[in-house]
Parts: sequence; C-alpha cells; structure tokens
Amino acid sequence: MCARLEGRSVIEIKGVDATKLLQGLVTSDVSRLQASSDCQPTVFLNTKGRVLADGLLTKADDNSYLLDCPLPVLQQLIRHIKVYKLRSKAAVTDCSNSLAVVVGGASLPDAPAAADFTTVLGNLRGLQGAVISSMDPRCSTLGARAIVSREVSWEGLGCCTRITESEYDTVRLSHGVAEGRELLERTPLECDLDLLGYISFTKGCYLGQELTARTHFKGVVRKRVLPVIITDQHYSLPRLPSAAELPPQSIRLSGATPAAVAEGVDIVCGADKLRSATAKQ
Repeated sequence: MCARLEGRSVIEIKGVDATKLLQGLVTSDVSRLQASSDCQPTVFLNTKGRVLADGLLTKADDNSYLLDCPLPVLQQLIRHIKVYKLRSKAAVTDCSNSLAVVVGGASLPDAPAAADFTTVLGNLRGLQGAVISSMDPRCSTLGARAIVSREVSWEGLGCCTRITESEYDTVRLSHGVAEGRELLERTPLECDLDLLGYISFTKGCYLGQELTARTHFKGVVRKRVLPVIITDQHYSLPRLPSAAELPPQSIRLSGATPAAVAEGVDIVCGADKLRSATAKQ
C-alpha cells in the first residue's frame, strides 16, 4: 500500500544552532540522528508537559533538519519554535509547497506485508525528486516513509497498491499509532509515545520534561490510548507484534490476550507496541 499524505507538512530547521535548538524543544535525542539515513519520531510539548505537536525528524545534513508534522498545527508549531529560537543561528522554513510526505508498504496487523520493505524503501529512494526516505521507526509494518518533491512521479511505486490518506489512517490506527490532533493536549505516556520511541529519558532537559520524566520514573500511567474494534459478530484477533518488531527502546509489557467484554459484542484492544490489554473478561 502506498499513499501521499496531504495532511502532513514539512518544516526545515537549518543553521549552525539547529541541533541545539531542537534538542531543547523535543522529547527525542536529536544528537543520535544520522544524516539522511534514519528517521526519528519526536514530539513538542508545552510548558505543562502536554503534547503541542508530533513529528518525524530527519537530518538532511550537519546543520539542516526536515520535520514531517501534521498540517493543522503547522503555523502554531512554527511560531512555537521561533519563540524559543531567540538569537540562535537557525532558520525555520515552511517547505510544504515544495515537499510532500509519501508512505509505502504499510499493512494491517493481521495481514501479510504488502511488499518487501527493502524493495519499497529502494523504490522510494529511487524516485526522482526524493529528498529523504527511511523505514517508519514507530512500527515496522507501517512500511517506509519519504519526503519527496511535490512534482515526483508515482511510477516508481508500481509494487504497491495506491490507497487514500484516509485508508492509510485506518491502517495506522489499527496499529495503535496516534498522531496529529489525536495527541493534542494529552500527556506523552498516555498516548504510548514512550513505547513508540518518541522519548529519550537520558538526553537531558527539554521543554515540558518535568511531567514526562516524573510520570515515567514513578511508573504509574493511569490510562493508555488503545485501538478498539467493535463488532456484532465474532472477530478474529489481529496478530500482535513479535518481540523482534518492537523498537529496542520500547517498554515490553506482558499481559492477557485481548478478549470480549460483552455478550454478542467483541471489543478488541491491542496497541501495536503494548503487549497487554485493559479489557477484563
């Protein structure tokens, strides 16, 4: 499956102080990014430790980063970064008119992979106008992701079935991966962002860190975002990810298999990175 995500936008943060600026504003460890070779999920928090915006960060070169972020919060996020930029030698630019976000190879949790991920990633990198591409770091079965020129040709993705952005969102949500407005004003841990690789608990200080760190080290998260499927007939449970599919920095929880909680109605709960369910038999 492949799709162009018109609901996503691209921001460039460029300058000799770009790394330092981002390191103080996002939850992930920007210093660990390798130029053009990987992608890092990250989130911007407000002063209360609530989610302001999420994004996927890539390093174009030593002093330049591209942020794939939700379109609805684009202008708010640009203003937020500029407020804290102060005298930093860094420029923040909206590149949404020239660059687009493309995904390929995504598949449902209980379905076989839509295509060999190596092939899909190679196709994305081979597209004329491709800027940066990598596997989606949040979940392997979300496939590959690329930032490309808006004039890019789709012919290089012939191995994938074209789907709409809405259909891709259905696939994403089935994996328990929330983004955009689904995260706003929530705490990172209740949205499973610690399990999806968005947060570094060793990087040092950043805006909104206090609540996030305190919740993590106390070990008490009272609620979690989980995908729910409600049917009036028997539903075959999606396949839960194996340990090999979990990112190394994730917390691996153990627990019961999701189960029906009401007679005649199956409610299936199983976030892609959670190994437990909150439903009681």
